[in-house]
Amino acid sequence: MLPMDRRFQPDKIISLWIVGLAASLTAGCFSERSFRLEPADTVRMTREPLPTRSTRDWLTAAHHQLADLLPRTAAAPLLTEQMVAADGTAIDVFAHFGIRRRSLRTIFGNLDGILCTAQAAGSGYHIDEPAPPWPGFEDRWIPVRDDLSLSGRLGLARQADGGTRQADCIVILPGLFGDNGIKRTRDLAVALREAGFHVLALEPRGHGQTERRFPNHAFTFGVFESDELLVVSDWLEALPPVRRTGLVGFCWTANIVLLTAWFDGGAAADPIITDALRPLLATPSVKRRYKAGIIAFSPVVRWETLVEDLEQPRSHLGDPVYAALQDIVISRKRRKKHPETSGSLRKLIEQEYEQTGFNFPGGTRDGYQALRWLEHRGKPAGDKLESVRMPLLIVHGANDPLAPAQDVADLIATIDNPQVAATILPGGGHVGFNAYAREYYFSLIVSFFDPATGAAAPARSLRRIQIDVDHAPPDFHGV
Repeated sequence: MLPMDRRFQPDKIISLWIVGLAASLTAGCFSERSFRLEPADTVRMTREPLPTRSTRDWLTAAHHQLADLLPRTAAAPLLTEQMVAADGTAIDVFAHFGIRRRSLRTIFGNLDGILCTAQAAGSGYHIDEPAPPWPGFEDRWIPVRDDLSLSGRLGLARQADGGTRQADCIVILPGLFGDNGIKRTRDLAVALREAGFHVLALEPRGHGQTERRFPNHAFTFGVFESDELLVVSDWLEALPPVRRTGLVGFCWTANIVLLTAWFDGGAAADPIITDALRPLLATPSVKRRYKAGIIAFSPVVRWETLVEDLEQPRSHLGDPVYAALQDIVISRKRRKKHPETSGSLRKLIEQEYEQTGFNFPGGTRDGYQALRWLEHRGKPAGDKLESVRMPLLIVHGANDPLAPAQDVADLIATIDNPQVAATILPGGGHVGFNAYAREYYFSLIVSFFDPATGAAAPARSLRRIQIDVDHAPPDFHGV
């Protein structure tokens, strides 16, 4: 028999692992990080003879040129058409990537995904005082309603002689209850400006300095925020140096930018909008907003399932992802002095809707219907993205521990609109693409918005790279 100190002792091994994890946390491995994005290292798409005809075509060509910037993995990324089987249903995303869905929220089962997520997530608030200044940016207030303006940090791109150049302006939103103190926002904003774009880092209602100045205009999780983003686009395009606008969102604000694309296409006339909500939204306009395109990173497609999952308290050791989200919910409730301070996201949504500033009885019910992407427990979602008029790109990570990648494929399987494209990458966790593959992440963004070769380029001149979806890569394991 082996001496006691040489036997397999799982409790001791687990204890040592926890000590090692604690050391990693202390060292900052699981903390927010800054990832400097270098425009000089960006791979830009090249012009090729045959024209593309849709955002989906553009993504196929773009991925063909940028794929070498991704880490080598057994399973290839999925593009739009590859997410849908011959019978029109979504493929099994987790089988393709060799991922066990049940392990996604555990550090043992998804260390890389949780690590990327943690390094890209913001820490703390910058509400009581603004985030430290950024070079080349100034703080601005954008009026969106008679009694509400939104806080933004605007950086105008310069010419070689120091003058302001004519360029598109990209609007960047933070994640849920984030602000311009998030390093991910700052890193992207500064790099895009250096790459020749104007940039507005925006704090929507209920976030950052907007929350500080207008605390009674509560967050509505996308309904009024999307409506107000259309006004932001109009405000920017009235500035002499701005040609068109583009939009980028992360996590819950990725949901908001998807809704904004729908609102631009005429959501107020959609039967999924209730009679009580419709008068509170702007009148649909033939004018198109965000013509340069929209990118949604890691949207929470089945957010109602997430709301249900957060009804019970979660453990930081057993379920660190949900526990961290419940910490955000609790912090928000305490800051807003809501009477109920559990980790229930459902109660938070109800409490916020009660403080919207509108006479809006039944607002939560009507809001849920407007925010829904896929049918939930027999309740309809409509076909919101079929009316999208600008290029719209969804980027998701297969190992996302918060918003399952399968949900993106399920959504894509319901959409025929070729202006809506999506890719599921092998890694990146939840919004952690800067940590996973920095050069691919930034090159994709710059290429998407490029006025000459991007998804919204007026004269398409990128060769279409045909992928035979009937011979998509087989299932792989061991990612």
